[in-house]
Amino acid sequence: MKIAIITNVFHPYERGGAEKVVKHLVNELKKDNQVVLITTKPKGLALELEEAQNIKKYSFFPLNIYYYLNDFKHNAIIRLIWHFFDQFNLHSFFVARKILKKEKPDLVITHSLMGIGFLIPKAIKKYKWIHTLHDAQLAVPSGLIIKDNEKDFFVSGFLTKCYARINKCLFGSLQKVVSPSQWLLDFHEEKGFFKNCEKRVLPNPASFEIKSNPKQEFEKPIKILFLGQIQEHKGIIFLAKALKKLDRQFKLIIAGAGTKEIELKSIIHDDNRFRFLGKVDSNQIKNLLDFCDYLIVPSLCYENSPTVIYEAFSQGVPVIAADIGGVAELVKQGQTGFIFDSANTQQMLEAINRAEAVENYAQISQNCIDLIKEYTPENYLKNLLG
Repeated sequence: MKIAIITNVFHPYERGGAEKVVKHLVNELKKDNQVVLITTKPKGLALELEEAQNIKKYSFFPLNIYYYLNDFKHNAIIRLIWHFFDQFNLHSFFVARKILKKEKPDLVITHSLMGIGFLIPKAIKKYKWIHTLHDAQLAVPSGLIIKDNEKDFFVSGFLTKCYARINKCLFGSLQKVVSPSQWLLDFHEEKGFFKNCEKRVLPNPASFEIKSNPKQEFEKPIKILFLGQIQEHKGIIFLAKALKKLDRQFKLIIAGAGTKEIELKSIIHDDNRFRFLGKVDSNQIKNLLDFCDYLIVPSLCYENSPTVIYEAFSQGVPVIAADIGGVAELVKQGQTGFIFDSANTQQMLEAINRAEAVENYAQISQNCIDLIKEYTPENYLKNLLG
C-alpha cells in the first residue's frame, strides 16, 4: 500500500510533540508500506527528494514571507500577513498536487498544515483522506487558547471566525478525522467542523520503548522534571515563581528552549533547588525521566494530549499536571498522577505536596506503564487505518 503523509515540519526541523507523533507513524508505516512524505524546509525553492527504506521524502519551501518555525521573530502585523498567504498558498497547492499525481497514493494522511498551506485539501480531494488533529490551528491561527482569554480578539474575533469558516469549507471533503483527545474533537465540533465525516478519538503512540518494571519508592526531597518549550503559555515561568517562594527543599530540573529563557534564568538564579539544562535529545530525556520522581505539566493554555505525558508514562513516571484541555483524559487523580486547576498556585503546590507524600508510588508508576501499553505504535497504526 502506498500512503502519503503531508505535514508542515518533519525531523530535523521540529518544535513540539506533533512532529514526534508523525515520525513514529512514518517509522511504523514503512515496515509494510511505501511512504510518500510531503513536508517543508526552511529555504531553497527547489523541490528536494530523498529516498531511503521505503520512504520518499519531498520537501520544499512554501512561498511566503518567512518560514513557519521562525514566526517568533516577527510582530503581529507581519504574522497576520503571513497567515493570509498561508491560507491561500497556491504554490504549496500546485507542488502537492504534482507530487500526488506522480505518486498516486492509496491513502493520504494529513497532520498539521499550517506552514505548508491550507489549500492542500484542494489538492487531495479525489484521494482517500484522513486528517489527524494536534491542536486548535484550524479554528485559531495561533493554535493557542490561554485560560481566561477565550474571548480574546485573536481567539474569537471577526478575523478568526472568517479564518475558521474558510477552513471548514476546505476540509469539507475529509472522510475521517482522528483526534488524540475527546476535548479537541469536541472543540472542533462545537465550531462546526467535520459534520460529514467519520470521527475517531485515538491517543497518540508511545514515544519511547515501554519499561517493564515500575519505579520504586523515592527518597525525599521530591525531584520534578519540566520538559517543554520555555514559553509563558507552557507555565514554566508561573511554576518557577511559585516554587521560588517555598521555604523547603525540592529539585526542579528544567529541560527545553524558548523565548523566555532569560526571564527564567533571572528567577532561578543562585538557587540550587533549580537546574536549567536547555534543549536535550531523546537519550537525555530518558535519563532525566529515570532520575526524576515526577513530570510536571503546568500549562496555562489548553492542551490537546501532550506527547511529554506519553513519554513519562512509558518510563513509569507519574505526572503532576494542570487540568486544562485533554490532559485529564490521561492523568487520573491519584492513579497516574495528580491534577490541579490551571494557573492556581495553591492547588498546584498542594498537588506537589500530595505527590511527595504518596505511600503507593510504585503502584502509581505501574499504573502509568499499564495505561501506556495500550498506546504502542503498532496498535495506533491498526486503529488509524481500521
